[in-house]
Amino acid sequence: MSPSNRILVGEIVRARGIRGEVVIRSFTEEPRMVAGYGPVTDEAGRTVALKIEGTDGEMVRARIDGIETRMQADALRGTRLYVSRAALPALADGEYYRADLIGLTAVSTEGATLGRIHAVEDFGGGLFIELDAETAEGPLCIPFTPETCAVDIAAGVVRVMVPD
Repeated sequence: MSPSNRILVGEIVRARGIRGEVVIRSFTEEPRMVAGYGPVTDEAGRTVALKIEGTDGEMVRARIDGIETRMQADALRGTRLYVSRAALPALADGEYYRADLIGLTAVSTEGATLGRIHAVEDFGGGLFIELDAETAEGPLCIPFTPETCAVDIAAGVVRVMVPD
């Protein structure tokens, strides 16, 4: 499965307990569905067989076939989990997956091209888009909220109100 045909549904954030259980941050609307759309693969395309044990908000406790110890589970920290785009439900008009934003051109409200989106991240403080444009302070990162960004997938642009 090529990278463009897969959607990120979760990321292993840590080990839990001593018997190989992991905690996964789910990016799906219903957290348990991180394992509910069919085969889950890692970034290298290897299948990861998940068995959901429980949830806590957007975090999911899971067992992975072949992982029996805390050390094995710890080694999986940071592993991103993907499913085939075709396995996901159809989207309503105006909806999109975060992956659909990658490669779109960011344009200021004045019409100036700011760069292309190369990442959509959330490290706990809310979503932001990272552009390929470099500034003196590093990459240009813009909060991704309805107040700051208007997405037009068909036109291939995100109109951005750049904060001061």
